[in-house]
Amino acid sequence: MLNQQSKNTNRVLIADDDPVILDVVQTLVEREGYEAVTAQNGREAYRILHQDSDFRAVIFDMVMPHLEGSDLLHQMQTEKRLSRIPVIIMSSSDDLQMLSKGIGAGVVAFVPKPFTPDQMRNVLRLVTLGDSESSKISRTRINTMATGKPIARTIKVLLVEDNPGEAIVVESVLLKAAAKIPQLSSVAISRAELLSGGVEQILAGNVDIVFLDLCLPDSEGLDTLKRVLEVDPGVPVVVLTGLDDRDYASQAMKLGAQDYLVKGQVDEPNMIRAFRYAFEVRQESPRF
Repeated sequence: MLNQQSKNTNRVLIADDDPVILDVVQTLVEREGYEAVTAQNGREAYRILHQDSDFRAVIFDMVMPHLEGSDLLHQMQTEKRLSRIPVIIMSSSDDLQMLSKGIGAGVVAFVPKPFTPDQMRNVLRLVTLGDSESSKISRTRINTMATGKPIARTIKVLLVEDNPGEAIVVESVLLKAAAKIPQLSSVAISRAELLSGGVEQILAGNVDIVFLDLCLPDSEGLDTLKRVLEVDPGVPVVVLTGLDDRDYASQAMKLGAQDYLVKGQVDEPNMIRAFRYAFEVRQESPRF
């Protein structure tokens, strides 16, 4: 349960010495409607908290320079004003001893590394949406997904992919994933091999969600994503990339992608996660 002090603030403190992780979490927090304050080590995080304890939640890695996560937790628990702030810790799966220390020191949630964007979003919502006042904060939320009512019309998905083999794999997994989302009555998939062809379909207004390969014959890299978002800033885009690169994924998300999938790792659970979130975002669009 959130205390009254944490209810009244819209800020979340994030601490991690990995700049890529810090960047990704900051992006996710800001997309949820919060103001993100960042620190690159435990000492800096404690200094910020010591100066101003007005935070809705604190998210930090258990392994940081200058002041370990477990030590930061201890410092927070010794100060009454800090001990009331909900804490979310991030840690790799082999940090079991540190994790056990954290759970015993007032941690309310744990996010394993590596994590998916959906994992972090769900934990953040679970921790911060524990009171009715949280609805006053503007953020992407689930509407009809929560009611269980199916969407009557067909959801139109555009797959921009020039490789026929990759396209078949993505389409197959996407249809299987869609069948496991009860709120979807039907899904129609169209494909474009070039960015120009995809742009034409988006401009025609026939697209709800885009699955976008970043390396196409007529466009390559993040410029491909930029072009799609220039044409329709509100369309949810799931990026398809051959690079298992966290920095690249972070840049794509900061530009406006809802999620990313790595080619060769597009399985049903990952597709359900990406498709479900893109669908939720689309439901919030005034044009839906």
